[in-house]
Amino acid sequence: MRRDQVTVLQLVTSGLLTALLAIAINVATGGALPAPFDTLA
Repeated sequence: MRRDQVTVLQLVTSGLLTALLAIAINVATGGALPAPFDTLA
């Protein structure tokens, strides 16, 4: 049971970090923030 929870947490964390990295690269290369985040800037 505990190993399953750790695996799910790793998958979720990996997915979030991948998305954040993609957004950071997009913005760093002259792109714009995606729609949900453009109101923050």
